[in-house]
Parts: sequence; structure tokens; C-alpha cells
Amino acid sequence: ISPKGLAAAIRAIDDRPNDFGSAKIAASLAGMSESHFHRAIKRTIGVPFRRYRLWRRLAIAAIALKGGANLTDAAMAGGFASSAHFSATFRRMFGIKPSLLINAQARFDVVHFACVATTLP
Repeated sequence: ISPKGLAAAIRAIDDRPNDFGSAKIAASLAGMSESHFHRAIKRTIGVPFRRYRLWRRLAIAAIALKGGANLTDAAMAGGFASSAHFSATFRRMFGIKPSLLINAQARFDVVHFACVATTLP
């Protein structure tokens, strides 16, 4: 395993999750096979690639909401097909519709996180 390659792939997913429609793209960036990448990212991050990518997409959409975007614009920022797709995914992950939080004028407190090479095995 190349810790630097894996860290570079994770940083790229953090910044541009919509560019990684498959793990094959990220694995290539990391310089490893797809199956090896799946094992390495789960061991390093704690969740499978697809779940991690989804979390990053939700975070980008939530950051857009925090910045005042409407649901449609936030959904597009996060790479979701529609505001309905974003809302359904948000509800599955958090148990509440994002529109309810917006209507209640809830404060979105989103922290951008990134994996750094020092945390890799």
C-alpha cells in the first residue's frame, strides 16, 4: 500500500466526490488495484468507498445550504440528480427531511474534514 497514494485519493474524494463515480478511478489515482483500494479505504477511513463518497456529497450539499442555497442548488452542488434525490438520501442518513430543518431555521454546523497522511497506517 502506498500511504501517499491513498492519502492523495482520499483528499481528491474530499474535494471532488462527484469526479469519483467508481472506486476504479480513485484506485488508479492511489496506484492500487480496485479490490486493494476497497480494503485500504475501509481500513483507513472506517467506512466503504461508496459510503464515504456519499458522506462527502452530503457535506458539500449541507455547506451549500449553510451558505443560503435552496434545496435544488444544494442538491446540484452535492451531485444529486434532483432535490428529491438529495432529500431522500438526507432523510435516510439523518432521519429528517432537510426542508424541515430549513423551515425551522436550524443552523447547519458543517465541518470540513480531510484525512492527512499522518493518520494512515
